[in-house]
Amino acid sequence: MNFFRFLTLALVFVMVLAVTVSCGGGDEDSPDGVADATQPSQASSSEATPKPVTKNVDKPKTTKKSMGDLRVAITALSHESNFHWIGSSDSLIGSRPAAEYLIDVDAETGVEVPMLATSWEMSPDAKTWTFNLRKDVEFHYGYGSMTSRDVELGLDLLRREDAIQTDTSYWRGVLDSVHLPDDHTIELTLKYGDPDLYWPIAANGGVLIPSAKQWDGGAGIDAFEERPAYTGPYQYVDRELGNWIQFEKVPYDHWRVDTDFDGLKMHLVPEDFTRLAMILAGEVDISSVSKTLHPEVKEAGMVIIPGNFPSISANAMFGGQYYVNTEALDESVPWANLETGKLVREAMNRAINREEIIDVLFKGVAEPMPVVAHHQTKPGWDDRWLEKQPSGKTLYQERYGYDPEKARELLAQAGYPDGFEMTFHTFPQSGFPETRDIADSFQLYFEDIGIKVNLVENPTLGGIREHYKGYSADFMWIFRGGARLPSNDVRVFYSTEGIVHVYESDEIEKNYGAFKESVDPVERARLIAAVGDEVFEEYARIPIAWFFFDVAVDPKRVAEYNYPGTITGIITHLDLVKANR
Repeated sequence: MNFFRFLTLALVFVMVLAVTVSCGGGDEDSPDGVADATQPSQASSSEATPKPVTKNVDKPKTTKKSMGDLRVAITALSHESNFHWIGSSDSLIGSRPAAEYLIDVDAETGVEVPMLATSWEMSPDAKTWTFNLRKDVEFHYGYGSMTSRDVELGLDLLRREDAIQTDTSYWRGVLDSVHLPDDHTIELTLKYGDPDLYWPIAANGGVLIPSAKQWDGGAGIDAFEERPAYTGPYQYVDRELGNWIQFEKVPYDHWRVDTDFDGLKMHLVPEDFTRLAMILAGEVDISSVSKTLHPEVKEAGMVIIPGNFPSISANAMFGGQYYVNTEALDESVPWANLETGKLVREAMNRAINREEIIDVLFKGVAEPMPVVAHHQTKPGWDDRWLEKQPSGKTLYQERYGYDPEKARELLAQAGYPDGFEMTFHTFPQSGFPETRDIADSFQLYFEDIGIKVNLVENPTLGGIREHYKGYSADFMWIFRGGARLPSNDVRVFYSTEGIVHVYESDEIEKNYGAFKESVDPVERARLIAAVGDEVFEEYARIPIAWFFFDVAVDPKRVAEYNYPGTITGIITHLDLVKANR
C-alpha cells in the first residue's frame, strides 16, 4: 500500500469515527430509530383451528416495513432557495424531489415521456405548442387539483424580473402569449418557431409546476418561501441553509408512484471525504463520492451505481471574450485580446493533459469531447472533429493534444515569454465532486508553462455570480455542463441574449439568429454545428471530456436506483429508489 493510499484510509477512518460519535450512533432520520411496522397478524393464529377451504378469499394485506428517510449526501448547492426561478439549474436539485414537470425524462431510455402532460402537439411552423394535462393530480397541503393556470404560473415565475435561472433568457425571448382554453389545456404561442421546445419544458429544464392557488391566495411569495406546494410524491418540510433539506412522503395515494421511503433528507456536504465518511458510517444511504475514493467505498461493501448515459461535459471557461459588446472587452486580459488572445487560449488548451485527468481522477472512463456540449447523438455534431488525419491522430488530438513545449512557444509568440498571473475560481457543483481536483490539476499544468494561478475556492457560485447579471473578464473557472442540447449551450454561453457571457462574436450572432428563424431540423443542426466549429477553431473553451456520473450506495438500505444521469443537477428520480427490505 503506497503512502497516499495509507494516508487516505487513515483520514477516512478518523472522519468515520468523528461522524459516528457526533451523531451518537444515529439521528432522528436514522433507520435504527424507526420501529418495524410489520406485526404478526391475527390470521397467523387461525392455523391452529383448521377451517373448510373457501375459494376467492382475499389474502390479508401485508404492511410494508417502514424504511424511514432516504438519506442522500450531495455537494453544496450553487444557490439555496425555495424560489426555484432564482439560481442555476443545478440548484433545482433542492426542489426536484417535490416537483414534477409537464414532460419527464425516462430513466432507462433517456427520452422525453409524458408526466403532467398526457400529450402535446406542435403546429407546422413550430410557433404554437398545445399541451393536454392530466386530471388526477393533486397539490401538496390541500391546494386542490392541478389546472392549466398552474402551468401558466410556472412559466410566469421563470420570467419574473428577479428570475436568473439558466432558462430564464430563453423563456423571456421565445414566449409571446399563453392561452388557457380550459382547465386541462394550455397553448403557448411563440415569437419564433422552436421545434425543440419540448426539451426546456421537460425535466431537462426549469419549468417546475407550482400551485397557483397557493400563490394567488394572498400569501404569494411568502407562502412559497415557507413551504412551496408542488405535485411530486415527496413534499417539502424544512431546510437548514448549508446543511440539509427535508422532504416527507405525501399523506395520500400519489398519482404516479408510491415511494419506498417515508421521507427524503438531502445533506449538503461540500467536502468529499466527509461524504465518504457519512456513507461508511451508515449516516446516509446514497452519496456523491469522487472516483478516486471508489476503492474505499467498495472495500466497505458499498456499491457504485452509474447513470445510464454520459452526462457531464466537463470543461473550463475563459471569461471576457466579448467580441460583439466591445465596450465590455478588456484586452489586457491575455486570452481575450483581439490580436493575441487565440494564441494564449490555444497554449492553455495544449497545457492540459486530458488523458492524465481521465486516468487518475476518472479511472479511465470517459468519452472525447472536442467541443463542449456537442455529442455524436445530438443535432449540431460535426464528424470532422474526430476524423483521423494523415498523422494517425484525430483533428481534435492534433489541435488540442497535450504539448507543454508548444504551449510555451505560443505564449512567447503572444508576448508572454515569462507567462502571466491569473485568477481561477472553483466552487462545489452538484453531481461533480471532482471539481476541486480538476482545478488543482489545471493550476499545476498552467504553472508548468509559466502561468501563475491564484486559485480561489468559493463555498457557492457567488464568487462568479456577476457573470449571470453582467460582464466580467479577468478569470476562469471549472464548469460541470450537462447533457443539454447544443443549441441550449449556444444560447446560454455564446449568444448576447444569454446569461453567462463566455464567448461572443458577430458570426455566432448571425448563425444563432438564423437558427431561431428556421424550423428545418437539418438546417438547424448545420447552424449549431457552425457555431461549434467556431468555438473549436478559436479555442473558446477548454473541453476536458464527457463523463458518467455515479453515486455510492449502501446495499443494506437501497436495492435499486435507476436514473438517466443526464439531467442538470444529476441526482434525479429519487422517488424511484427501491428499498432493500
